[in-house]
Amino acid sequence: MSFMAKFDVVIVGGGHNGLVAACYLAKAGLKVCVLERRNIVGGAAVTEELWPGFRISRASYFPHLRQEIIEDLQLTKYGYSYGIVEPRNFFPFKHGKNLFLFSDPEKTAKEISKFSAFDAKQYLKFHKLAKTFAETVDPLILAPPPPVSDILKLMSDSDIEWIVRDFLLTSAKQLVDETFESEEVKVALCLNSVGNTSMSPEDVGTSYLLAVSEGSPGYAYAVGGSGAVSQTLERVARALGVTIMVNSPVEKIIIKDGRIIGVKLTDSSIIECTAVISNADPKTTIFKLVGEEFFEKDLLHKVKNLKSEGGQAKINLALNGLPTFNSTSQNGIKDEHKAYVGIAESVDQIIKAYFKWRFHEIPEEPPIYSFLQSAWDNSVAPPGHHTMSVLLRYVPYTINKGTWKDRKQELMDRFITIYQQYVPNITRIIENYEVLSPLDIEQIFGIDHGHVSHIEQTLNQLLSFRPMIGFSGYRLPISGLYICGAGTHPGGGVVGASGHNVAKVILEDFQKLKENHIVKG
Repeated sequence: MSFMAKFDVVIVGGGHNGLVAACYLAKAGLKVCVLERRNIVGGAAVTEELWPGFRISRASYFPHLRQEIIEDLQLTKYGYSYGIVEPRNFFPFKHGKNLFLFSDPEKTAKEISKFSAFDAKQYLKFHKLAKTFAETVDPLILAPPPPVSDILKLMSDSDIEWIVRDFLLTSAKQLVDETFESEEVKVALCLNSVGNTSMSPEDVGTSYLLAVSEGSPGYAYAVGGSGAVSQTLERVARALGVTIMVNSPVEKIIIKDGRIIGVKLTDSSIIECTAVISNADPKTTIFKLVGEEFFEKDLLHKVKNLKSEGGQAKINLALNGLPTFNSTSQNGIKDEHKAYVGIAESVDQIIKAYFKWRFHEIPEEPPIYSFLQSAWDNSVAPPGHHTMSVLLRYVPYTINKGTWKDRKQELMDRFITIYQQYVPNITRIIENYEVLSPLDIEQIFGIDHGHVSHIEQTLNQLLSFRPMIGFSGYRLPISGLYICGAGTHPGGGVVGASGHNVAKVILEDFQKLKENHIVKG
């Protein structure tokens, strides 16, 4: 057993939140070490060259790094470049029509008028209310979440009844049924209400996610893919003096007399420290990295029952041409290639796929999301070629027949069967592909049950309830132990807020320790 240098803070996992935390802590003068089990940092926010010349955002692909973080850490100075995805969404339908959603609500309303003049007017009212709600929640993202009662006080008296009723107590399906008449509009909004979740549009809480999505500035795309976020953060961290060690999986977080004293790597090396931040999901942190013996039984029981089963598969594609949609023009890169594409024909189809997932079956017609990275960034593919990410929704982690090793090809087959109804040339242009089942996501990226948001984003697992009541402030009930992954507030996505917030909490705690002469100043 060998002992290595002592640090103020060791961060277990080099995901983007861990790297953001490392940068803020090092900037404040702390001695920080990041330990990453893989050979590259980034966690799920990575860009990998799966085939020569094709650089794929292998897991996530929409960075939403907060502008405050970009500016605080001077990421553009270190090479970070990004753009806004516009149009935001494209929804093709079998009957030949299509629907674009734009950041500009007036442009979106004009699009919707192709289906319903009534819905176009309704959308403007809906968007205004959703934006009011999103703008209320947005300032809370860069801080530990306050109690829900405090959030309600921030809302205007004139809107609060509707906001609470529509966005906190109503499902997305019920909300769109009450608001709109055209199925196409309902499908588009319901698809946007369940992104990165394993929920049905009929679940309460999906309207909250829809409102936040609808009222947000939109999607962003990093030049160089998702990994460009992590690579830039790595450069900043190293410049600030952070020690980053790849190929360094942690076996155990070491606790003595009720407080953190270090971590043990799988090669038996020991790194001493005053505090540990786990970038892993809550279940992995508590049951694997720490151990049940250090926690009360009631907490363990609650953690075991956090909803965390993954519900999506990822397909990465190398293409030798542009996808050609039935419902649009066919020459060169168009708006439909630049947008986040969603495919489902009805809300009932989405719900039916959800129930297949719930009973551990692979849906015959899973909803599909896709994004053509190379439409925005020609650095990720050779000239004349493209990279595309595909998400198949409601794909279960646990399947009731066979194994993922034997059945993974079914996912590709179902994608092709569905997608070629909208893009007839898809089979001709696929050059290479990779299919990642939820089990693959767990094994490659170390995420329990393959849930990209670590735990489900149900309303009772968001805000001050994330990951659970009493632990939304990033501290676990062991002195010096913190968490910062997607299982903490504000949730999934390449936002960086959890890393920012845990750093603030630790700096406050270290100041108290300094004042009590427990750590040196």
